[in-house]
Amino acid sequence: MNNTNFPVFDVSEEYKEIMEEAAEKKIGVIILNSTFEHAVLLTYHLIKNAKEEIKIFTSVSDLVYRDARIKRIMENATKKGVKVKILLESKKPFEDKVFLNNALVEYQILEKNSKLRNHFLISDNSGFGIEEKHSEFQEKELYLVKSRVSFNSPEVCECLHKIFDSAFLKAGLQNDTIKS
Repeated sequence: MNNTNFPVFDVSEEYKEIMEEAAEKKIGVIILNSTFEHAVLLTYHLIKNAKEEIKIFTSVSDLVYRDARIKRIMENATKKGVKVKILLESKKPFEDKVFLNNALVEYQILEKNSKLRNHFLISDNSGFGIEEKHSEFQEKELYLVKSRVSFNSPEVCECLHKIFDSAFLKAGLQNDTIKS
C-alpha cells in the first residue's frame, strides 16, 4: 500500500488516470484490459463503486478474486451493506471461500448444461466487466485476458442481470444453495 492508503497497481499512470476518471465520473466508455494488473484495477473500481449489489460469474481459480486488494475492497463493500451473488463455473472446491463468512454473500454452482462461458461482473445497474473465455490454468505472470469494462452502461447491465439471474435461479434449483 502507498501512503494514500490506496493499493498499488503495476499499470501505466496514463491507463490508471483514464480508468480512475471513468470510474469516478461513471463514464460509459468501454475500457479494454489485457493484463492481470489491469483486470485487478478495473475490478477494484467496479466493486468500490457498488452501492447496492454485485453479481459475479467466475471460476474457482480466477486469480483476480483471490488477490488481496480485491478481497479487501469486497470486504469493505459488504461492510457498507452491498449484497454479493457469486455464480461459480464448476464444482471444484473453492478453498479460500473468499467471502463465505459474510451473510451478504451468496454462492451457487453453475447448472451442468449451461452455455454460459464468458466471466463477468455487474456493479449495481450501470457498471460491468465482461471477459473472453480463458484457461483456468493460466499463471498470474501470463494472465492475458481480453475484456471490456464500463462504469455507466445501464442497457448492457440490464441484459447481464437477466442472464445472471436466470443462471443463478437455475443453479439454485439444481444445487443446494451455498450460503455464508
